[in-house]
Amino acid sequence: MRRDKFASEGKSKIGSVVDPENLKLPLSIAGAIAGIMLIALAYSIYFNSMLAQDMWEKFPCQVVLITQMFVATFASRVFLYQARQQLSRGVFATLTGVALAVWGFQDGIFRRDDEWLVFHFYYDLTVALLMVFYLAIPPGIDRDLSHR
Repeated sequence: MRRDKFASEGKSKIGSVVDPENLKLPLSIAGAIAGIMLIALAYSIYFNSMLAQDMWEKFPCQVVLITQMFVATFASRVFLYQARQQLSRGVFATLTGVALAVWGFQDGIFRRDDEWLVFHFYYDLTVALLMVFYLAIPPGIDRDLSHR
């Protein structure tokens, strides 16, 4: 539409870049979905595994490792929001995505591996991973690749 107006009448009044305000809502939704998945996995591991099985007394090293992994996942998600270079955004998105996948396949997470086509865990994890990688993309979208 913008190109048609440009060809017929001269210069168009429609801007060529997306307003930053229009980008904030999808980024907020994507971040919320990934954050909710992280919180849901942490809740499930904590209440299903650690409290139910008294893991702190039995396996203190595993509890410390799981806690450190949660902190590292949360930190990489925060750094994903703060990173400005495309490479660093890709690295932090990959770290966050891998950590979500590793968290999702821990023993304390309830999932039906034999009914994976109809069980929502796999769809939730897929959507959360897509949202994490969506968070890494937008700063490079409005760049002019022709360097004009």
